[in-house]
Amino acid sequence: MILMSIEKRRIAIRSKDKHETSFIIERKDDPQSGESLSKTYRSQVSAVGLVFHGDRIAHKRNLVLKRYEDYPVSLENRAIGIENRRDRAITLYNILKSIGVKHIPATFRAVGEQEILMTDFNKGGHVTLSRNIPKSGEPREEQIESLTNFNEAIKELGKDFFIAALHNIYIIPDALFLVVPDRGAKVNCRIEIADLEEMASLNNGHFTPRRLVDAKTVELQYRRSVESLKDFFSRHIISHRVFLSDSACRKLGDLAKGILLPDNLAEDIRRRLNTT
Repeated sequence: MILMSIEKRRIAIRSKDKHETSFIIERKDDPQSGESLSKTYRSQVSAVGLVFHGDRIAHKRNLVLKRYEDYPVSLENRAIGIENRRDRAITLYNILKSIGVKHIPATFRAVGEQEILMTDFNKGGHVTLSRNIPKSGEPREEQIESLTNFNEAIKELGKDFFIAALHNIYIIPDALFLVVPDRGAKVNCRIEIADLEEMASLNNGHFTPRRLVDAKTVELQYRRSVESLKDFFSRHIISHRVFLSDSACRKLGDLAKGILLPDNLAEDIRRRLNTT
C-alpha cells in the first residue's frame, strides 16, 4: 500500500479540553532508506511532517506514521472482542501509560482507520534499531565500541518490566527499540518499548489492568521480559552490525540479564509487592 494517498490530508483532532486542532500530513524523505523507515508485510512506517492549524499559532512537528496492513474487521467481530492490530496496539499503549510505564512513545495515537502517529526516535541526530528496521546499508558512520550509560539504562528499563509484570504483561523482543546517536564510538543509549501490536496479541490481546498479589506470576512475567531483552541484543541488534564485534553485542544481553536477575529475585519481588 502506498502512503502517497495520505499526502496533504487534513485531519481534525479534539483535545480533552474540547479544543479542536487540524493538521496536514506531509511526507518527508528519510535519509536512511528513502521513502519509508520500514516496510513489512504487516505494516509500513514513514517519517512525516505535521503542519498544525487552528485558532492557536500554526506550528510544525515531525512524527512517524505507521499504517497497519489489516483486513477490515466486521462489526460482529468487534462486538465479540476481535479487534484489528492497530486498535490492539492503541489499547495496550493506553494501559502501559496508565500503569506508569515510562519507556514508551510520548505520542501514540490513532488516525484514520488503520494508522497511528507516534514519536520519531530518529530525530535529533539519532538512529533507531529494532527487528523491523531495515538492515540494508550502514545506519551509522562508525561502529559502536560501548554504550556508556548501559547499566543505568537497563536498571531504568527494569522498573518498567516490573510494573508491567504487576499487571500480567510481559515485554517481547519485537517491541524494543535501541536508540543511539548516529555518530560516535562511545555513546549513550535509550531503550524504548514501541512496537506494540505483536506484544498485544501475545499478551492475549485484551487487558484488565490490575495489580497481582501472586508473586510467582509477577516473577514469571518479569523473567520473560528480561529474556526478551537478552534476545533483543543477541538476535535483533546483532543483525544490524553496528557494534565493533558480534561478541560485544551479545555480551550486552548477558550483562542486562545479570543486572535484572539477581540471586534473590523472588525475595526482592515479594518485598516490592509489599511496598507497591
